[in-house]
Amino acid sequence: MLRIAQIIRPRHREGGAVVVEFALVTVLFFTVLVAVIELGMMFWVDLTMQYAVREGVRCAVTGQMNCPGVTGTQSSQYAAVLASIRANSMGLYGTVTSDADVHTWTVAADGSYQSLALPAKSFGIGGQIIVVEVDCRWPLMTPLFQAIFPKGEFDFRVGATMKNEAF
Repeated sequence: MLRIAQIIRPRHREGGAVVVEFALVTVLFFTVLVAVIELGMMFWVDLTMQYAVREGVRCAVTGQMNCPGVTGTQSSQYAAVLASIRANSMGLYGTVTSDADVHTWTVAADGSYQSLALPAKSFGIGGQIIVVEVDCRWPLMTPLFQAIFPKGEFDFRVGATMKNEAF
């Protein structure tokens, strides 16, 4: 006849299996958590730089030398546009790019792109379409993404296109 204790209590202890399962699930959980954080940072940097370039182009197409967010006087409109991009990038400009990575074009009547010689005194004339693009590199933190992306960096390009106002 079976005793009640034998029916209630299993013969084999499963304490070790729980620890192994917990270790496997924890590794998977933290890998997903770090991946979500890294992807979130990548998207945040991309959107922040996109906003900064858009504000810089707004400064360019209005012909201003003292753009919002820029302190002091600028020697040229190009310097004012770069200062506006820096001021609106939340401190990311120096981390992700350099002044040499900024490209500007104007769009001709036939639709072709013509490079503006920079640093230029201005960004074209009223009515012209101006395109400003910035090449960016964001260093990745986790080995998981460093193995996926070449050189362990997230390379991206942000840009903005606007039509010059008559200034």
